[in-house]
Amino acid sequence: AEEKCFLCDSRYPYNPYTQHNSHMVENVITTFEPKRRKKWWQSENGIDHTFRPAAMLVERSTDFGQTWKVFRYFAHDCAASFPNISSGPAKSVGDVVCDSRYSDIEPSTEGEVLSSVCLYEFKSFVELKVVLKALDPIFEIENPYVPYIQDLITLTNLRINFTKLHTLGDALLGRRHSDPLEKYYYAIYEMVVQGSCFCNGHASQCDSMQNLRGDVFHQSGM
Repeated sequence: AEEKCFLCDSRYPYNPYTQHNSHMVENVITTFEPKRRKKWWQSENGIDHTFRPAAMLVERSTDFGQTWKVFRYFAHDCAASFPNISSGPAKSVGDVVCDSRYSDIEPSTEGEVLSSVCLYEFKSFVELKVVLKALDPIFEIENPYVPYIQDLITLTNLRINFTKLHTLGDALLGRRHSDPLEKYYYAIYEMVVQGSCFCNGHASQCDSMQNLRGDVFHQSGM
């Protein structure tokens, strides 16, 4: 069968006539019963494993996807993939740096990515485990309630941007017959996001229909 690969544009909701390439988070998997597991992202049939990405970045939004900030860069060659980003260790809790320790093509299975409360966790098809913590514990936080720190730990959306593949040298052979990149894939099989409501610890439950609103319940003695 002929492969039909195309770039997704998820800036606008799907429309079969004007935005047929849109693939937003609502298209990943349904979150309501009884069809909760009827939709998902899927790679090509028979593709079960792939290499870790040669370069990627994790981004977060605090305004429901209107604007984005990079949380961390990862690359096999930080200088080539992200030339304007420091590749050294972070000097403060809010520094955005590029980490090159976890983007090699080997090991191609059971490789881990650990980066300094655990906020985001996801795994690729090669058992690549990425753990990103909103606040690196090596830095002492005197006041966690100042706006700067609160901004670091607050988010409404999270996305992973894969920017470069490991290609085993195929890309150097040219494109006489077909694009060698069509043989390679990015894949994630599990993603876990841990957090709490924006209610300063006073909510008995989260009301997901009201965006940032917590359903607060106070009781004497609490």
